[in-house]
Amino acid sequence: MKFQFSILLPLLTAMTFCAAAEVRPFNRLSRTFSGSVEGDGGSIAGNVQGWSYENKPVPFTLTDKRAMPVTTLTPQTAQLGNRNPITPFRYKRSAEISDSFSGIAVGTGEILCTSTRDTPGYRWSVAYLNDGDRLKDKINTCFSSKLYLNETPEEPPWVQIRFRKPCMISRIVMARRIDGGGGFPLDFSIRISRDGTNWQTILKKQGYVPEKLNEFTVSPVEAGYIRVVATKLRKESDKVHYFQLQELEVYDRDGINQALAANGGKASSSGSAANDYFQYDYFFDSIFEAGVKHVLTSLPAWPYYGNFLAGGNRHLPEELIANLKYLNDNGVKVQIRLDPSPLYNGVKKGDIDRAIADWAGYNGWFAAQIKDHASSWVIGNELNFHTAFTPDIILRTIRETIRAIREAGYRGPVAVNSALIDFEWTEKILGAGVGNVIDTFNLHIYKEQPRWIIMPEMAGTFMVNGERHWPSEQPYSDFGEEFSAFRELVKKFNPDINFQVTEASVNACEIQKGASGPFSGTYGVSEQAQAKFLIRLYLYNQMLDLGPTFWWVLEPFILQTPWGLIDELGRRRPAWYGLRNFSSVFDTSLRQLKNPERIVSVEGNAPDLFCAVFEKSTGEWLVPLWCAVPMCDENRGEVIHLTFDGIALKEAEAYDLLSGTKQRLNFSNGSAGAKIGDFIIRDYPVVLKLRRK
Repeated sequence: MKFQFSILLPLLTAMTFCAAAEVRPFNRLSRTFSGSVEGDGGSIAGNVQGWSYENKPVPFTLTDKRAMPVTTLTPQTAQLGNRNPITPFRYKRSAEISDSFSGIAVGTGEILCTSTRDTPGYRWSVAYLNDGDRLKDKINTCFSSKLYLNETPEEPPWVQIRFRKPCMISRIVMARRIDGGGGFPLDFSIRISRDGTNWQTILKKQGYVPEKLNEFTVSPVEAGYIRVVATKLRKESDKVHYFQLQELEVYDRDGINQALAANGGKASSSGSAANDYFQYDYFFDSIFEAGVKHVLTSLPAWPYYGNFLAGGNRHLPEELIANLKYLNDNGVKVQIRLDPSPLYNGVKKGDIDRAIADWAGYNGWFAAQIKDHASSWVIGNELNFHTAFTPDIILRTIRETIRAIREAGYRGPVAVNSALIDFEWTEKILGAGVGNVIDTFNLHIYKEQPRWIIMPEMAGTFMVNGERHWPSEQPYSDFGEEFSAFRELVKKFNPDINFQVTEASVNACEIQKGASGPFSGTYGVSEQAQAKFLIRLYLYNQMLDLGPTFWWVLEPFILQTPWGLIDELGRRRPAWYGLRNFSSVFDTSLRQLKNPERIVSVEGNAPDLFCAVFEKSTGEWLVPLWCAVPMCDENRGEVIHLTFDGIALKEAEAYDLLSGTKQRLNFSNGSAGAKIGDFIIRDYPVVLKLRRK
C-alpha cells in the first residue's frame, strides 16, 4: 500500500542563525519533503528526502557532539555545565488559576450523571458484577467484556468472584443486561475452585435463552472462587460480540449472597470494555490537580431523552447536578454537549419538523435544570459528517434550540461543532445565517499521520463538504497557515466569533495486532512522545490565540485506543503531567509580544525552531523554545546560544514542561544584550522565565 504525504510548517516571523549566517523564520518548518512510502502499517520501509522509515521511529534525532543525555521524564539540566539545583516548580490547581486555555474532555458522560463517592467503577467495569445493583434503570452498572469479532474467541472471556472465605454454595443467579438479552452468552460453563488455580466445572449450558434473572441450583459444594466462562458469545451486530452480565450472585445454604462486594466478594475478569479502576476523588482531583479550567462533557441521551418525550421522569439525576457544581466550585467551567443521536435519527427518517422541535425542547428541559453550571452550550456534534443536515436544517435546529435554552434561563455562549476544518461546509452554513446566531466555532483537529512523523504543528486531516481528506491532500503547509485562513473565512461572516479545539489527541500504544493500512501507525506513539505532543499542541494553540484546547480524553474511554490521560489501572500517564505542567505556567493573563525575532537571536543548530515571547503582568517574560521535529524518545537535544538584544537580565530560569522542573540559568549581560549560552533546546518546550533589569 502507498500513501502520499508532505511535511511543512510556517507561522510567525524571522530570526538569525548566526552560525549559518542565514535568515530563517521562527515558528515554521523549513522541510517540504513529499513522496510515497510503501508499508503495511506494521513496518514501513523506504526513504524520502531526509526522512528515514524503519520498524521503529528514527526522525531527525537531535544530537550534540558532547553527548547530552537522552531526553527523559526525570529532571535534567537545561544548560551544559550548569550545576545549579534542579527542583520541581509549583503546580497550580484549577481554583488557583484565573483562566487559561487548558481543557479536557470527559468521554463517558455517565460518569458525571451517576458517580458518587460510592461508585465502584467506570461503566462496564467488573466492579458492577457484584455491586448488588441488578435491576436499576442504569445500563452503565453492567459488566461487559471487551469487543470480540467472532462468537467463539480463541481465549474465552470469563468473570470470577473470590469469596471472603471458602463457603458452601448451592444457588447461582446471573442477571442479564437490563435492556434485553444482549451480551448474555449462548454457551457457558460455571466453574469453582478452592485455590484459584485448580478448577472444577459444576454446570454447562448450550444455546441458552436468558430471562431477566437466570437461577441455577447446584448440589452444595465448598468453593473459594467461582468463575463463569463464556465459550460462545451472542451476536449483537455484525462482528460485534460481548460477554455482559448485570449481576452475578452466589448464595450459600443460609441464603446469603457470598459474591456481593458488601459481603467481601472480590470480582475480576479476563478484561472489561473499560477500565476496572474508578475512585471518585481521584478522578476529579485528576482534573483539579492538572490545572484544567475547562471540561467538555457529552451527556448521554439514554434514558433522559426517552423520559423527556414520555413525560415520565422530569428531573435529571441529583448526581449530575452535584458533580457539575463540584467542578464549578473547584474553578472549572463546564461545556455541555448533549448526545445528538436522537436528532440525527429523526432527521434521517425524514420527520424533520418533529425531530427539531423535540430536540430543541429536550435541550430547553436540560438547560432549565443545569443552566447555572454550564459555561457553554454546544449544539450537535460533527454536523458536517451528516449529509442529511442541509444548511437550512442546521440553521433551524440551532435557532430553535437557542430559543428553547434562552427561555429556560441559560444566558451563556452557544457553539456549533465541526469535524476537522471544512472550509466549504463552513462557508455554506455561515452564509445561511448560522454565523449570526452562534458565539463559538468548535473544531476537532487530528493529524492522522504515521507515528514516526506526526507533529501537532503540521496540517492534518481535513474535510471538504463533509468528506474526509488525508494530510497528503492538504493545500496548506501547516496548521497555523490553515487555521489563519479558516479564521479569516469565519470572521467575514461574524468578526466576534471565538474558536476552540474541542477534540485533539494522539494515542499512546503499540500498533494493534492485525492492524493494516498506511495510517494504522497513527495511534502508536510512546507515552513520552504523547506527552511531548500534548505540551506542544497546547502551547502552539495558545500562540495562535485559538482558544481553549480539550484533549480527548481524560479517562480510558476505550482500552484498545488509549487516548486517555489516565490508563485502565488508574495510572496518570506522562501526558497528564505534561498538561499539569503547561497549566501551571501558561494562562490567559499573558500578553504575547509581536515580532520575537527582534528580541531573540539564536546561534547554533536549531532545526525548525519555535519561539514566542509572553509578558506577565509583573513584567517578567516567558519564552518557550522547542524544535518542531517528530517526537522521538532518543532525541538528545541541541546546544544553542541565545542573545536577547538590548536587554539586561536580573534573573533567568528554565522551566522544563516535560519533567515539571526548573533550574536557574547562567547568563551574562553585555553591550549587545543578555546572553544565555549552552542552552539545550529539545523536541518539546522548555520555557525561559526572565526577569529584566
